[in-house]
Amino acid sequence: MQELQRYFLEIAYRGTNFSGWQVQPNAPTVQEKMNITLQRLFRDPGVYCVGCGRTDAGVHASQFFLHFDANPELPENFFFKLNRMLDPDIAVKRIIPLHYNAHSRFDATKRTYHYHIHYKENPFLKGLSYFYFSEWDLDKMNSVVDLLMQYNDFNPLCKHNPDNKTTLCNLSHARWFHDEEAGTLRFEITGNRFLWNMVRMITGLSLMVGRDRMNLADVKSVMDSKEKFQYILPVPPQGLFLSKVEYPYL
Repeated sequence: MQELQRYFLEIAYRGTNFSGWQVQPNAPTVQEKMNITLQRLFRDPGVYCVGCGRTDAGVHASQFFLHFDANPELPENFFFKLNRMLDPDIAVKRIIPLHYNAHSRFDATKRTYHYHIHYKENPFLKGLSYFYFSEWDLDKMNSVVDLLMQYNDFNPLCKHNPDNKTTLCNLSHARWFHDEEAGTLRFEITGNRFLWNMVRMITGLSLMVGRDRMNLADVKSVMDSKEKFQYILPVPPQGLFLSKVEYPYL
């Protein structure tokens, strides 16, 4: 029996028409499309890909890694054929042969997300940014994320997920940026891992404080208690991008 090669694939995708990354019954997902396409290309029904994380329905990825095991000899014109066969909302950037123990999810050391907001009408941002026309204070929004950087238990800022064995996350960077000319805001956050809806809830919390709907003392009180925020709603998924995934060997 021929020994299989472990491959990493770097891809990007627009999540608008997908119900997230992970395979689901009766719903199109990125993982399902990748599995089916790789199986056809390698002519091997056993090919199955594992992703670096799980993005929710409507969330995008400008950088995403997956791994799979397959024949060590790549099919001819691999990139051309794979991109041609895939859904047009998915693009393959590169393939990396790695050692058999390499794991796209467990070996990732950092993940960076961007959340995009626009407050000026722009038809070219539809589905890729959240139109938010309320008043906001950027300094107050950054004061929220500065405060959150002091914590590592983010149970207050996630939806319950029975798969989570811990709610501990280590943040290494979090910042809001404003482009006045373009009429846009961008939130950037980096950590070793993120919980379900965590980035979207932090974004929503920042906007609430930026509109004086909550103050820093309230935020600190809830974070110290480790109980759930009662009035924070996650912002819509269309503005969220998984933008960078880091590994010690890439």
